[in-house]
Amino acid sequence: MKNNICAALLALIGLSTMQLKAQSSSGFSCGTDQMYHKMIAEHPEYLAIEQQLEQETAQFAMQNQAMATVYVIPVVFHIIHNYGPENISDAQVQDAVRIMNEDYRKLNADISLAVAPFSGIAADCEIEFRLATKDPSGNCTNGIDRVVSSETCNGGENAKLNIWDRSKYLNIWSINTFGSASAGAAAYSQFPGSSSATGDGIICLYNYVGSIGTSIPSHAHVLSHETGHYLNLAHTWGNTNAPGVACGNDNVTDTPLTKGWDHCPSSLTTGTDICTAGTQENVQNFMEYSYCDVMFTEGQKTRMRAALTSSTASRNNLWTTANLAATGTSTLATTVCKPVADFKAASPQTCVNGTVAYTDLSYIGHPTSWSWSFPGGTPVTSTDSMPTVTYAASGSYNVSLTTSNAAGASSLVTKSNYVSVLNPTLAIPTPSLQGFEDAVYPNANWLIINPDNLTPWKKTTTAKYTGSGSLMVANYNNSKRCAVETFITPIFDFSTSSSDKLTFRLAHALKSSTSDDRLMVYVSTNCGESWAVRYNKGGASLATTTTQFTSSFVPTATQWRLETLNLASTYINNPNIRLKFEFISSGDGNNIYIDDIMFDGTVGSLELPTPAFDVNVAPNPFNESSVLTISLARNEHIGYRVTDLLGRTVLEAPATLLAAGDHAIPFLINAPAGLYFLEVRSGSSVQTKKLIKN
Repeated sequence: MKNNICAALLALIGLSTMQLKAQSSSGFSCGTDQMYHKMIAEHPEYLAIEQQLEQETAQFAMQNQAMATVYVIPVVFHIIHNYGPENISDAQVQDAVRIMNEDYRKLNADISLAVAPFSGIAADCEIEFRLATKDPSGNCTNGIDRVVSSETCNGGENAKLNIWDRSKYLNIWSINTFGSASAGAAAYSQFPGSSSATGDGIICLYNYVGSIGTSIPSHAHVLSHETGHYLNLAHTWGNTNAPGVACGNDNVTDTPLTKGWDHCPSSLTTGTDICTAGTQENVQNFMEYSYCDVMFTEGQKTRMRAALTSSTASRNNLWTTANLAATGTSTLATTVCKPVADFKAASPQTCVNGTVAYTDLSYIGHPTSWSWSFPGGTPVTSTDSMPTVTYAASGSYNVSLTTSNAAGASSLVTKSNYVSVLNPTLAIPTPSLQGFEDAVYPNANWLIINPDNLTPWKKTTTAKYTGSGSLMVANYNNSKRCAVETFITPIFDFSTSSSDKLTFRLAHALKSSTSDDRLMVYVSTNCGESWAVRYNKGGASLATTTTQFTSSFVPTATQWRLETLNLASTYINNPNIRLKFEFISSGDGNNIYIDDIMFDGTVGSLELPTPAFDVNVAPNPFNESSVLTISLARNEHIGYRVTDLLGRTVLEAPATLLAAGDHAIPFLINAPAGLYFLEVRSGSSVQTKKLIKN
């Protein structure tokens, strides 16, 4: 393959030993050609740069320059994560660098398996990789940069966040999932001749980094392969995107003509002369897909070192004495950096008197001390690395953390309204119908989680199954793959329930045949500390119409479907039931609507009588106090709650049985002037009013 054709996408799946690898097949498609042509279409000037680099490479090879210099390349790993398993450990990154160094210095243990005639030309490339200890500003680093972003599930050029100067560092990005443009890939790289200053480097799935942690031994050489592309090596088989298509060459004199291998053959010494009779092919090459890769050749070594002496993409600056000093990679000495504080909770939702367990996620430097602040919690402060905190009152609470070590203390990190605590004694009695008819939604008891500030669940009046409104995610223009939008219900009291069923109305349409939006519904019996899946549909199974909408979907009356959840018999008579609706965008999907959630009603029936009660507040606006008037058509348990704009409770009255008729309830809001929300709950309905205190 010509070196200017492949901006490689590698997919390696298999078992750890050579014998087991021989039984594997890739299971992935290679998007190399697509990536390359995209780059050339956008930047046709790259063709001239590639041609110039090819001439320099040929001249370098002809000069047969002495190769006694070991080129050291400073490396930075950008871990793009959203607090999932893709937030891989420092140890896994360090393991990946170790393997790259072994492969490029011919120190890999399996080099002994290289067969004749290739064992004699297996090369010590005299190239080493070191994690940077200084960042572009000269600050202390461990060479592992962590970036929180949903782009981790939408990988591609867009996920190459926070690039460090490519003339000083080899940038490697680790992500959760590739987006649709590179779906099926494990990794890809840019060639020096066709690379962009904003995306030069390697991008790789988190489970293809190293051999430990989230990865496995059979994925260990993926980054060695991709770094070969970064240093101007093509696949051994030519300019196709997959092996086995046609015989081709890679512009390296000692790698025989080959179609390429997507498996390790039972014999490496016979039957591998596919393209040239009598000439074995280099099945064990790191630039193959054979799963028994163990080596680079001397010719490949020459080509990579030529790239490192060329000014193309500034590769020749990486290993200079000045740059090694600037990036802190002159020696292998370790440096202790002060940490950057971060943390997460196992679940930030709980009940009154429930507990929340926290995990320190500080990075750059490993902390040796911790200073936590938990307003509203017990303890209020902690110096543990993994504290557990109890919350005695309902509300939303901030959490703060500072960490430190011998190098100094981190900056304070605070996550506002991070913890949500509910009072199960204020559970909404069932049966209950939520039709999203309230003027204000979400109200204080419904939790909307929108981590990306993209397209949250929100009330709409443009579509509904009954009444005047429904809940929707405006997903049509959302290109973010794996963007997750969540709403969580208040607590519902099923203590008098004799049914384990719950129903809701759904409307959704596909945008194309590849759309794969997904809706998952969970149930919790402990205010959200843990969840069990009770509904999971995606793609065509989720769609409520067979019509594909190439415009923003707004359902007609016939495009709604009744969905029934089996909550399981263990939830019958449970006073603490909470639901979580989680919509996961495919990046190529359409809108979704939810209406008429029936909590413990007759399955399929949405005719639960709404209590005939009216709510009025006068005066409104008011100065200090006002009067809540409730008119009841029948006896009802009535409770109310007043919250501020942050969802914090400023006044609350538990549910009390009131007789049919009119009730005037004076109340006083002991809080600053501003906008508040009054939520009045009955046994089967909720009404919300805006309050303005002057």
